[in-house]
Amino acid sequence: MLQNTLDKIINSSPRTHGLLLLAVIVLGFLLRTYSLYAGQGYREFAIGDELEAYKVVLELLAGVDYAWYIGQPNFSGGHAPGPLWTLFWLLTFKLGGYSFDGAMFIMLLLNTFVIYLVYKLANMFIGRDYALLTALLYATGPWPVYYSTGLWNPVPMAFFGAILFLSLWDVTQRDNSRSIFLVCMVAAITPQFHMISVFYYPAVLLILYLSPAKLNKKWFIAGVIAGICVYLPYFIGEMNSDWENTRAIFSESTPMSFGVAKIISTPIGVISNQIGRWTDYGFSGYREYGSGYFGSYIVLLLINVFSLLISLIIIGSFLRILFRSFQGNWLSPKSAFANHPAVLFFGILLILPSLLFLLTGHNYGSRYSIVAFPLLFILPAAFLRYLDTKKYIYFFRSAISLMVVVNIYLIISFNHHQGDLIENGNVFVPSFRKLEAARQEIRQHTDPELFIQLDPTEYIKDEPEYMLLGGLFLADFISITESFISHSEQPTGSVTYYLEPAADPKTANETIIYQSNGLAVVERE
Repeated sequence: MLQNTLDKIINSSPRTHGLLLLAVIVLGFLLRTYSLYAGQGYREFAIGDELEAYKVVLELLAGVDYAWYIGQPNFSGGHAPGPLWTLFWLLTFKLGGYSFDGAMFIMLLLNTFVIYLVYKLANMFIGRDYALLTALLYATGPWPVYYSTGLWNPVPMAFFGAILFLSLWDVTQRDNSRSIFLVCMVAAITPQFHMISVFYYPAVLLILYLSPAKLNKKWFIAGVIAGICVYLPYFIGEMNSDWENTRAIFSESTPMSFGVAKIISTPIGVISNQIGRWTDYGFSGYREYGSGYFGSYIVLLLINVFSLLISLIIIGSFLRILFRSFQGNWLSPKSAFANHPAVLFFGILLILPSLLFLLTGHNYGSRYSIVAFPLLFILPAAFLRYLDTKKYIYFFRSAISLMVVVNIYLIISFNHHQGDLIENGNVFVPSFRKLEAARQEIRQHTDPELFIQLDPTEYIKDEPEYMLLGGLFLADFISITESFISHSEQPTGSVTYYLEPAADPKTANETIIYQSNGLAVVERE
């Protein structure tokens, strides 16, 4: 019955196909919205950068000198050049009604639109019917959903990646395509969001070199000039500051890390449902979540391993096809590209940036691959599209269909679990919603004319990292909002409150100002 249903979906009429695509996009939107409102869009390893981005936005509005030409994203010893990420953050914040949830909702709307862009991209490579499957896999993929919310600079990169790949493919397929202008602009814009995009430059140039289509030189030059103009604020600002940020970028030497090896396993992981990194830094969080929502963490582990094996087979199959496409053309890559343009397009964009990053020896994070998500999630559908053995077709169709159902449950259950931990756990989790609620309550107990400072020393002393985050980031958040939000001008007086574990006995000279999830803000006489 499953196979007949899948056949009917694949061979549906244009009207039915359009309705199914709309249903897939709506499903993706609902999953992303649920992850925001149930899981609060919280990402443990992102909140520090999100707070820093918020601070830079407020500094920009306040007229701080550097904020108009340098953004928040860290790069080497300095920051990514240019203000575009800051301006984008500010735009989402304004469109979201100046609330963090509203800004994250705008971000998830953008990433919901990426589902359609991925469909369009897949339609070009594997046809309309399997493009629908690609859209479904992307809409319900745990990793695309996980990276669809938040106010973190890697989050918009899937959108830029999809635009880049769509326009670059058009340039390779049509003579004198004006899309080369868009290729240049996206290539110029994205380093201001995340510097990983620089590693895609050689891949883009190689594809342009191999492409048999005639390049539109006029629009290419216009795109290069427009891309340079994007960096004029940075050049002007740096000249006025003795190139301080640029010198900082090139002055720091990052040590080699074995974490660079993750660049090999990351593509396999992101098209699977292995979510161990989301739970916490150890195994206890994974075990707690698996036992709570799958009966036993062993069941979740088996599901994750099965998903990883399927992903490994899909990636391995693609590499085998890529190798075969070069047979007889090893000394003539242009001929190989002319004969197998789609395969080499994918291969160059997925492999060359990774190889170049591998040479740096720096630690590699899963977020670095977000720009390639639109290509990676086409591979499972392409794998099914070109299977030619009936028993294998039935098995992998069933396996991938099962994983879609499991993934939907996993996304819903994980975000429910995360939301429960934020609201009821014994550790203060610094989601934006939680931070703002704490700020409002602390401010209500304080003279409006006083500047509030939090001292987290007692709370973070001798505590594990997952407890440090709440104290450190609550103190940072209060400092940011007190400096730019709570007061129209700098107050003359201030008060210092102290963060302590809520379980510690309070002395007679201490008054509790705020208490939640094992954290207490106290006033000392």
